[in-house]
Amino acid sequence: MMTSILTSDVKKVQTCAVSYLTYLYLRYKVMLQLQKMMTSSIPYQDVQVCIETITPKKAKEYLSQNFQNNRRPAPRAVEQLTQSILDDKFYLSWDCLAFNDQNLLVNGQHRLNAVINANVACPFFVIRNIPHNTVQSFDSGKKRTQADRISVGGTPMHGKSCSIIKLALSDFNAKFTGTGNFGYLRFDDLIADLYRRHYRFFEKLEEDGFYKTRYINNTLASAFKIFLEMSVGKLNMYKNKYQFPYDMTPYERTALWIQLVTDGYSENVKWNPLTDIAPIKLKEYLVKRRDRNETMYGAIAFKYYTLAANQFMRGKMTKDLRLDTTKNDPFSNLKDLESSNNYLL
Repeated sequence: MMTSILTSDVKKVQTCAVSYLTYLYLRYKVMLQLQKMMTSSIPYQDVQVCIETITPKKAKEYLSQNFQNNRRPAPRAVEQLTQSILDDKFYLSWDCLAFNDQNLLVNGQHRLNAVINANVACPFFVIRNIPHNTVQSFDSGKKRTQADRISVGGTPMHGKSCSIIKLALSDFNAKFTGTGNFGYLRFDDLIADLYRRHYRFFEKLEEDGFYKTRYINNTLASAFKIFLEMSVGKLNMYKNKYQFPYDMTPYERTALWIQLVTDGYSENVKWNPLTDIAPIKLKEYLVKRRDRNETMYGAIAFKYYTLAANQFMRGKMTKDLRLDTTKNDPFSNLKDLESSNNYLL
């Protein structure tokens, strides 16, 4: 009888053990299912991000994985990026080299081509396994302007000031104005330096209302060249005692140029027909070209403004505004001029 009781107890224990193990197994299965459900609901769980040093060889390998419907590379952008690398002005950016979930390159082809052209290894953030539909959102945010970048870097400046400096830096014989040529990251330090050297001029322009939209950049950039030439350039009226045919400070002459080019000649503006005729000639040339349906590219237009501004600065119309007879910029190189801030205290 004792044996039968023991046997019965063992069976009960075995039954309980089996039940408990079954419970644990089922709980384990439920936990796995819950974990699977939870992890499957996490978006982009397979996305991987790291920093890689991309050599020219690695850049070629990555470009071989380029998405076939990617945009065509822009040669000018690649050229500027290449020069940034060579000038040591290419920095690690949050803008990743990106590969989709099929391991195809969907972002970064311009920079990879620049690495190859420069033959220099550069660090990049690299992101992998992004869903392909995210590509449609690339470059859709508001891009920081050059003035934004420079301001963040410690030199707060108005976007108009940045545009004036870039345009004034235009190469006289280039096909494009400085607005495009100097808008890249590698020129930020140059633009910031020129702004610091002449910030009082830009503050004065803004104080006097010349940053309103009706005052166009061609007028203001050529005015900037007038002011610098008269204050710290070749015709420095303070050091060289150059005698201008009128009694005006550099800024007064500059302000008159802006007013006459923008608003024309009126009783409200004091002007001299002997010394202030250049803006009339400028408008005549611009109107003639427009009437002949001649395309006025930005670089050509600014050349006319530059020539007229130089003759206005000297107070006389010595010759026609003919680009075919004027090969060089009549103004000093902005990069070589000292600070003008002391003349506008």
